[in-house]
Amino acid sequence: MFRAGVSALALVAAAWGAPAAPSDEAVCPAGAACGARAAAAEEAALLQVQGPNTWGQTTPAPSVQCTYSGTYCAGDQCCPRAPETGDKTYPCPSASPKFIGCDVTTTWWLYGEVMRLRGQIDALSANQTHLTSQVDALRADDTQLRAEVDALRANETQLKAEVDAMAENQTHLQTTVGALEDNETRLQAEVEALNATVQESCGLFVKDGDTLVLKGAKLMVEADCSSGPVLSTSCLSASVQ
Repeated sequence: MFRAGVSALALVAAAWGAPAAPSDEAVCPAGAACGARAAAAEEAALLQVQGPNTWGQTTPAPSVQCTYSGTYCAGDQCCPRAPETGDKTYPCPSASPKFIGCDVTTTWWLYGEVMRLRGQIDALSANQTHLTSQVDALRADDTQLRAEVDALRANETQLKAEVDAMAENQTHLQTTVGALEDNETRLQAEVEALNATVQESCGLFVKDGDTLVLKGAKLMVEADCSSGPVLSTSCLSASVQ
C-alpha cells in the first residue's frame, strides 16, 4: 500500500523536477539484506509521515535545526523551509533513502497543499459561522418588522371602522336636520295660512309682526256680561265702538 503510493508520488516528483533519489544499490551495495533493511526503514518513515500523528503535528519552531546521520535525516527534527512547502518547515523522516538530505519531494508538496487547504477550510468555516449569525440577526429583524406591519394593519382597520361609523352618523344627522327643516317649512306655511284665514274672516284684525290686533276698534265689556264669557258673541255688538 505505502510502496505503491510512494512510486506514484515519485513519478509526479520527477515530472515536477524534484531531485532524483539514489537507488538502494547506490546507498547500500551489500545486497538483498541491506535492501530489506532500507525497505523497512522506508515503511517506518512513511508511517511517520503519512500517519495520523504526523498530519496533526504542530509545525516546529524555525530555530530547530535538522540533524543528519551521514546524508540522512536523524530523528524527528525539522527540515528547512522550501518554496514547494509554502515556505513552511516539516518533520524530517528517519533514515530513509527516499528522503536524502531532507529533499523536498512530491509527498511534502502535497502535505503543504493539504495544510494550506485546511487553513482555507478553517477560514471559510469561520466566515460561514459569521454569515450564519448575520442571517439569524436579519431573520429576527424580519420577524420584528412583520409584527410591526401586522400591528399597523390592525390599527388601520380599526381607524377605517371608526371613519365608517362617523360617516354613517353624519348621514343620520343630515337626514334628521333635513326632516326638521321640512317640518319648520311646513309649520311656517300653516301659520301663514292661519293668519290669512283670520284676516279674511274677521276683517277686524291686522297683523302686527306675529300678533293680531283689532283694526280701529276697541273691545268693551258691558256690565250685564260680567257673569258670562268676556268675549262672548252677545257682548260683541255692544262692545265694539
